[in-house]
Amino acid sequence: VEQDEYWSAVWRFIWLNYRSGKMKPVRKLLNAVAKSGQAASRISAEYWLAKLDKRSSDYVDKHPFSYYYICQLKRNGGQLKDKPASFQTLFPNKKTRRLDMIQANAKILLKHQLVIECSNYLLKEMQHPKLNRSEKNFIAFIPMILSAKTGKYGQSIWRYGRMFKNYRTVQLPDYLSEIVFPIAYVDHVKQFSEAKRVDPFWVLALIKQESTFNARVVSPSRAHGLMQLIMKTAKKMARKKRMRISRASLFNPKINIQLGVEYLRELLDKYNGNIYYALAAYNAGDHRVDKWLSQVGTVPDEVFVEMIPFSETRNYVKLVVRNYHYYK
Repeated sequence: VEQDEYWSAVWRFIWLNYRSGKMKPVRKLLNAVAKSGQAASRISAEYWLAKLDKRSSDYVDKHPFSYYYICQLKRNGGQLKDKPASFQTLFPNKKTRRLDMIQANAKILLKHQLVIECSNYLLKEMQHPKLNRSEKNFIAFIPMILSAKTGKYGQSIWRYGRMFKNYRTVQLPDYLSEIVFPIAYVDHVKQFSEAKRVDPFWVLALIKQESTFNARVVSPSRAHGLMQLIMKTAKKMARKKRMRISRASLFNPKINIQLGVEYLRELLDKYNGNIYYALAAYNAGDHRVDKWLSQVGTVPDEVFVEMIPFSETRNYVKLVVRNYHYYK
């Protein structure tokens, strides 16, 4: 914890120097962070060192699920549909009939709550001599696929991270992409996004980060449901729509998404459409963003993100932006 606090303080100091135009200490400190050994800190520093030198970072290219990979790709005019060479292919590009059959059998076993029997069945199937490594990976992945198909996206993402600790460099075929970037409640998202002129992909990206599509989740700060609304904010949005709500109604996906999109639209309007400011305000409150903007002045969006003093909010904005580009 002390080490994290130390590097967090260093990071703030870097951006204080950047804002003052003192680029020599900025480069020196970025190099120190890049050599710190912490993956999260290193990728940030490697990206900014490369950007200052007007080049691309090979290290960032090796982390295609990161916010900085998205930033570098945009800067170089690339698109995510161009498969990065650094992705590892660990799954078959297409499912065979045999794999479909194994998945169907596992689904039946789990439906009858035969968890141990299902595990034993999958382990046995993985021993088949004619299966290659990618097919065995798929069989091991079946419990995660079935969790996602029953709406337990958080569980499937957690299991995925446990199974592949280097998942940020794993290429998922199209039929598995919803494991990491779930698509749910699409009708509600589309309906209310179109009504409020909000890009629906931002709504999906935000829901993924806020609740992992768990409509029943309640945070320690008493935020509720898919878009993690606190009661005060929800009531304010409901009054605008002339709706009467209760705490229980925030667990209703339709109501939660309607009020959440209403709030996101309000923040976008306040900040003249700037999604970075709106996301920071959604997480930390617009009163804090107003204060931060008064302190940092007019800076590029990427710099504003780095200068957010709350590490939780800074990381939140980065992850929602990353999510958005993958959904898009």
